[in-house]
Amino acid sequence: ARPGRGLRAVAWAEDGTVEALELADRPEVLAVQWHPELDLEEGSPQRKLFAALVQAARQRGWSPRGLIPPG
Repeated sequence: ARPGRGLRAVAWAEDGTVEALELADRPEVLAVQWHPELDLEEGSPQRKLFAALVQAARQRGWSPRGLIPPG
């Protein structure tokens, strides 16, 4: 019902249950309480969430195979 220090609720279920949290001073941290991988249709909010995750990981040098060599 009350997020911990630094956490901010950003999405809720119809019954008021918190479904997503952000960490105020760490924009790369996002917690979700649902299964976004179950609905990856083009343009869906879940697909956008995963695309943002992949983009952030790539910016930090990660790929599905591990670290991307600098270059």
